[in-house]
Amino acid sequence: MKGPQTKMTSDDSDFGKGRRAFLEEIQRLAAQVTRAQSIWEAPSARHALAWLLFHHEWRGQIGFLGDSIDGAQRVDLPPLVLFRGQADAGWAVQSGLQRLQPAERKQAKLAASLFAQVAYEMFREIYRSDGMQDYPRPNRRAGIAAAQHYGMKTNLLDFTTNALVAMWFASSQSDIDPTPRKSAIDWVDLKTAKELGLRVVLPPVFVDRLYLQRGVFLEVPRSKLTQLRGRLNRIIFPSARPFEFIRVFGDGLARQLDLLPPDDWLERLKVWATLESAKSPVDARLSALLRFTFPNGYHPEMQRTGVQGLLGLGDTIEVMLDFVDRMALRTVRGGSIYHPDTVGMLADDNPDFFSWLLRGVAPDEGGVTIMPHHADLNIKLRKLAGSLRHYRVEQT
Repeated sequence: MKGPQTKMTSDDSDFGKGRRAFLEEIQRLAAQVTRAQSIWEAPSARHALAWLLFHHEWRGQIGFLGDSIDGAQRVDLPPLVLFRGQADAGWAVQSGLQRLQPAERKQAKLAASLFAQVAYEMFREIYRSDGMQDYPRPNRRAGIAAAQHYGMKTNLLDFTTNALVAMWFASSQSDIDPTPRKSAIDWVDLKTAKELGLRVVLPPVFVDRLYLQRGVFLEVPRSKLTQLRGRLNRIIFPSARPFEFIRVFGDGLARQLDLLPPDDWLERLKVWATLESAKSPVDARLSALLRFTFPNGYHPEMQRTGVQGLLGLGDTIEVMLDFVDRMALRTVRGGSIYHPDTVGMLADDNPDFFSWLLRGVAPDEGGVTIMPHHADLNIKLRKLAGSLRHYRVEQT
């Protein structure tokens, strides 16, 4: 006589056991973080990361279904959290432009402006070509975001939606300065940033490495900086050694990523803009775009793919949507939804970005029409468009 058969559940599998052990380890490490007034302190970078994952990043990815209101299920969704890694906890939280002395700011602002103008005007050329007339024009703030990312001094502050990326930047100086010190990660949620009147700037399409870093910017005027500092949360920990950044992709395979892949063309633009800004007076006979591209040419991505290829291919849509997923897609019982408030607040500050992303999703009398993509992408775009419409209705 055969004994009773035991059915293996997912939790009984090696994968389930490994996942459970990992979660238990995260909880154990997070429990060792202490708080002194408004600052949390961790015994190591590993403990700090575990605490941030457990209490903020993971919590922000899960929605909780609440009571029914007027026949509709209410969904309580934690706000998006933005992280900022500081290699030295003693550094003041301020933008690169705000760190400069007043006498230096004028030239720095001009250098950033020249960089942004060239980047903006070059990629604007894409939209002037045949077949692209109906596409939304890129916003000038995309050029400033690119300038900030390549080391120009602006009023933008770098943040990321990924706690591990923030830890990578908090550890990035340890091989340069071996002196033992404390590092820090600051964070603020999107709702608080909007209450302070700050604008969220999403990365321009042509700066690939910002998408790898899940990078966003907060535009913080000098008048708002003190208020932001008062609302930032902080965790400090002993400085850690730089580490390799690994990401698991959709195929389930883990790959090492270079979060700062080189872009020689943009680096040359940075040098040119800095030198050009030091001239007195600045040559204005030709546009900044012509003055730079005449000796340096256009960005190689434009030459490689052609005008239609750079912004017309579905893979660009997928990269942008994956980026938005990280910020706004939430897991709830029975599936996933886009957080309407997160989508709406981001779209308010970045209308061109969302207009371009949703350019193929147009509501009409027959419902929603989609540009030809694969089915999963279409479903996500429909959800995203629906969440944005929901937000607009709620605001009115």
